[in-house]
Amino acid sequence: MQVNVKMGFKINSFKMNKKAMSIPILLLLILTLVLIITTLFYFNIKQKSVEETMLVPEAIDNVYARQVQLNYYLYEIFINSTENFDFNAGKQAFIGNYTKELNRYKINGIWIMDELGQVENQIIENNIELNETTLRLNLNFNLAGSGKIDDIEVISVKYNYQRYFEKIIITSELLMNQNIELMVGGIAHNLKLMNLQDQKATLTLSSEPITIVLELNKPQKIDIDRDGKYDIKITLDSIDNEKKTVVVKYETINVKDLISGARGA
Repeated sequence: MQVNVKMGFKINSFKMNKKAMSIPILLLLILTLVLIITTLFYFNIKQKSVEETMLVPEAIDNVYARQVQLNYYLYEIFINSTENFDFNAGKQAFIGNYTKELNRYKINGIWIMDELGQVENQIIENNIELNETTLRLNLNFNLAGSGKIDDIEVISVKYNYQRYFEKIIITSELLMNQNIELMVGGIAHNLKLMNLQDQKATLTLSSEPITIVLELNKPQKIDIDRDGKYDIKITLDSIDNEKKTVVVKYETINVKDLISGARGA
């Protein structure tokens, strides 16, 4: 009898403990699930934040690439529209030249680059300065770039800037060993007559000395900063071997950007 009583007590005790232990286990399970859900939620938010952060440089690079491409086209248009252009012809003549060159960048009436469409309405007299020696053109542009996740735009960057073009044509007489100063890209350079021989003249252009041998009425284009675009064109207009003088015409091209502002969203 004693044995039976003790065994019954143990069994009942075990059943009571099992019920008591089920509550903490359930709580632990709930807390574990909450922790997992919270962690996944935080990871998802963090991952999205990291992806968006990574897309910011992508959007900026997109804008920069478009600016480089646009600037290349604008330079070519300006150079071609001012080649052999007589400044005394006036602003309307220049507008005609520029518009003709600009329209070469359309295929079947569509711009090869959308941003070129912003130029058309800006080729007006108010944006042009012109006199006997100087031609200036000011243009403004709005560029946009974006970063995408699964083809959905999540980051956009907008960039506004002004591009300034200048061409200066000056004719000067040079004596042997005489220097004249000229500005190229905001930097002063010296042009010096070094030697005369029949219908040729040897000059040096510095700060970094460049030797130029000119033949009569055969212009030379010089890329001073070695960026693949010419900065100055020099023509030997006349030569006087007795007086040791020459008349040279030099044309300088200056281009620069004025940043208006950038913003992201």
